[in-house]
Amino acid sequence: MKKIFFATIIFATLGITGFTSCDSIDNPLNPKMPDGTVNPTFNTDITDNTIPLEKNGGTFTVSVTQATAYRWIATSNQAWATLNVAPTDTIDGSKSLVITVAEYTAVDPRTATITLKEVAPKTNRTITLSVKQSGAEPSINVDKTSIETDALGGTETIVVTTNGATWAASSDAAWLSVSPTSGKSITVTVSITKNVNPDTPNRTGTITFTSGSVSKTVTVKQIGYTTCNSPNNTATIYFDEFSPCEDSQSGDTWTLTDRRDGKTYAVKLMDDGSYWMIEDLRFGGAPDIVSTKNTFSTDNPAQAGTLGEYIPDFYGDIVNITYNGSSDINPPRTGRGYFYNWRAAMQQADISTGSAYSATQGIAPAGWHIPSVGEYKNLRNAIGADGIKWGEDATSLWKGIWGGDIDGGTRRNWGLGTYGYYWTSTNSMSVEGAAAAMGNHQAVVWRVNSPTIDNTNINIYIEDVGAGVAEPSKKNKNGGALIRCIKN
Repeated sequence: MKKIFFATIIFATLGITGFTSCDSIDNPLNPKMPDGTVNPTFNTDITDNTIPLEKNGGTFTVSVTQATAYRWIATSNQAWATLNVAPTDTIDGSKSLVITVAEYTAVDPRTATITLKEVAPKTNRTITLSVKQSGAEPSINVDKTSIETDALGGTETIVVTTNGATWAASSDAAWLSVSPTSGKSITVTVSITKNVNPDTPNRTGTITFTSGSVSKTVTVKQIGYTTCNSPNNTATIYFDEFSPCEDSQSGDTWTLTDRRDGKTYAVKLMDDGSYWMIEDLRFGGAPDIVSTKNTFSTDNPAQAGTLGEYIPDFYGDIVNITYNGSSDINPPRTGRGYFYNWRAAMQQADISTGSAYSATQGIAPAGWHIPSVGEYKNLRNAIGADGIKWGEDATSLWKGIWGGDIDGGTRRNWGLGTYGYYWTSTNSMSVEGAAAAMGNHQAVVWRVNSPTIDNTNINIYIEDVGAGVAEPSKKNKNGGALIRCIKN
């Protein structure tokens, strides 16, 4: 009987048996002679040519006997199962073949094929041995075991890694969800619902990731209901639900979302104590058909519909102004919003008799309104009139854009790079003094001047402040200007 010799580890599970007698052997390398007798070439002591192996691996020896002078080679098709002979080594006669198998940490079983092949005098006779190594138990890890979030909720990510095993995830709280809920090694997103229940000041939930018999738990702690929004938020806050904390400081910023179309804007608590947009309004209806419009129209009911249901009879803005086939603002001013005529900005509020324009929402998001000239002046009193503090300079506080304006008569863009016009809710007829003579076809704009501009056209100014400053001016209502909004 032939025996197997172990180099380092004895594998009780290999099911190794002794050799049978030569006359009972029948395989391609032991062909029968014409008279029916067996002409043995080589044989192994492995039952069914299969070697079962546990995940720890090891080194073992297979006894290969060769009863003739035939030559053969041995090869492995997997790098994790190596032999004590090179694939090019020619072996004469019997040989102790040493197979070394590496430890295995993945969960799915694996198989290596050891091929014994005759090379002389025949070249087409082979025996294959299968090394079948079982997989490891499932393992799972997460890159964090706890998450803390404020009442605004939002999303977090968790990196889940396994040894190839499939995992499943579950949450024990309705306000806490995870997606996807199963996979292998993957990054998942945890969604935390906004906490708006004043009866539950704090709450805790868990997400459990399970793979086989092992699991990992992530604890999510959310602080209680709050009536204020902290600055530098990462969660979605809509304009109509913005409620800044009482201890907010001048200069604090938030990112707010317009519920109507999902666009976001930076807002800031300015030195005047008011919350201002520090980005231009870009609302063009829902869906936004303004964003692809490239011509400008005056207040012509026959050409209605640019802003859809929000302004049925008047046009708002456009992104690219064209005139006589050429673009006046190509490329557009970086960061500039949409131009609007005054009635689009005010959503026709001036048509209503006796409107109080100072707090008119107009086209602003809910909870906000178009600033009056008085509110602009209050801000100027707080931060100064220097155009650098209002315009495109890196140190600007208000971050105004020198996008110019649109002339309602020529439909041309003027002043690009030198000033920006922003509508106020102040009708010209409500301005005291000589400016009241402008008539009801004009309204007041807030002009943010580049520091280098020379204020030579005194007919457009309401005040005589000087060059390179922020100041009120007058403009025909059918022209186009930009919009910033202020919190009610």
